[in-house]
Amino acid sequence: MNILRTLDSIQENMWGEKDSGIFEANTSSPIPLYNKWNYADILDISKVKIWEQLYHDPGNIGLFAAWNPYIEYYIIVNYPFLNTNYGIITYYGEDACRDVVNHMREISVNFEVSRISLPSVAI
Repeated sequence: MNILRTLDSIQENMWGEKDSGIFEANTSSPIPLYNKWNYADILDISKVKIWEQLYHDPGNIGLFAAWNPYIEYYIIVNYPFLNTNYGIITYYGEDACRDVVNHMREISVNFEVSRISLPSVAI
């Protein structure tokens, strides 16, 4: 089961409390709507409607992937520095997941590329 959040929920709810903001478990289809994306287009994080929570250490750090639109766009949220230029780090592009893995290793969080994938679904 994955957890889907809005950017407001991510920024205003560093502790991950389910009663604060839009923070919901996705219990329906685990596969997001996928459309071909032109990565030459620059996208601001505020234009992503829904983020999937991939990793969350409450009050410390969070890793989120764009869910709507479903593209290779990740944000690493450093909650203690949220109101500075270092609060949200973005990775965007077709190979962004590799950069995310490297960043997570630099901060001593073992996060493998294999964790960033669509789940298997029995039809």
